[in-house]
Amino acid sequence: MKICTAEDAVLLQNDLTQVDVWSQANSMTVNFNKSSCITFNRNKSPVLHTYSIRGHALHRSLSVKDLGVTLSSNLSWELHIRNICNMAARNLGLILRLTKPFNDIHSLKILYYAHVRPHLEYCSVVWSPHQHYLVDDIEKIQRRFLRLVGVLVDYRYTEVPIQDIATFLNIPSLSSRHCIQDVMFLYRLINAELDCPDLLEKINFKASFGTRAMNSFTKVAASSSYAANGPMLRIQRLGNNIPSTLDIFIASKSAIKSQLASL
Repeated sequence: MKICTAEDAVLLQNDLTQVDVWSQANSMTVNFNKSSCITFNRNKSPVLHTYSIRGHALHRSLSVKDLGVTLSSNLSWELHIRNICNMAARNLGLILRLTKPFNDIHSLKILYYAHVRPHLEYCSVVWSPHQHYLVDDIEKIQRRFLRLVGVLVDYRYTEVPIQDIATFLNIPSLSSRHCIQDVMFLYRLINAELDCPDLLEKINFKASFGTRAMNSFTKVAASSSYAANGPMLRIQRLGNNIPSTLDIFIASKSAIKSQLASL
């Protein structure tokens, strides 16, 4: 619910009270000790109301995890990225400790793909960052893995040619994989593989009267850098960057993936 005024907060409190009354009438009492509230806002002075259930004030949280994604009250993805990087780093450290006798770098790659990289890619369409320092925090995990692989093939740790090792193992950067996932999400959405009318309404299709080289999606001006790099505008911007030899509306999924991977 969008809270813009104190009156809006009162209406939300009334809704909470009604939910609690209904729950008690149906023998499903709300546990207020396990309940909390969070306000998502980027304003300097948001409306912060003390919500309560049966006279007990609800704890106000600054972040909440939903389906594995950490949502912060200021709508920043920094905390989420910090969490996934910490998890990925712990898993990478565990793999490296348990595989010290390994000499097969391809086996290490399989373990990295299975236990480290998924943490850095899960739901990236939602949280993929545009800030360079956050992008670098994510890439650091993969660079560490590549350096340790380089040590196994007799390079000194500080002298490992990271890009050469990545090319040899065919490991693309995480940023490029995030972009591919963005475009594939757009592909599934506009080709009805995802049934989500609310998101489809946010796609700004552009009617082309000239050549196919024209953009498929209308460029929309954003009021801030945050808005410009939000998921819906970002995926359409990437959709416009697809080579003109491919039509995102009729090309196969595999064709688009292979084309993007080769860029």
